[in-house]
Amino acid sequence: MLDNLRYDEREKLWREMIGAHDIRHVFVAVDVANDVIGFAACGPNRAADPRYPGELYAIYLLAEHRGDGHGRELFDATAAYLRQQALTPFQLWVLAGSDEIDRIAAALGGRRVASQPTVVDGVDAYEHGYGFAIG
Repeated sequence: MLDNLRYDEREKLWREMIGAHDIRHVFVAVDVANDVIGFAACGPNRAADPRYPGELYAIYLLAEHRGDGHGRELFDATAAYLRQQALTPFQLWVLAGSDEIDRIAAALGGRRVASQPTVVDGVDAYEHGYGFAIG
């Protein structure tokens, strides 16, 4: 669903998402030309779930930079920050529909702990919550 958005639509979506929450920190990945190629945003869990005081709100990396370690660096920096802020374990919500997400989450130490309906850009969807017991 999100892969079908144009760059300007995606930028608007992320700006709205980042501006709408009590985000404590945003990490940015840049390439050798100092161009932004990805980001991660985190803070307190929006759902106030006592099992997961922290939340990785978003992590995104341009497709052409996936698999080169930048995503892992964003994740690790975010996990370290949440640990410093006593916001671990933490949760990450992602749109359903990708077996790759399960594989990536498991490789990072997460497991699916919840699922719920959601609406994205006026379209009904489903999302999965992954818990990360890092700390």
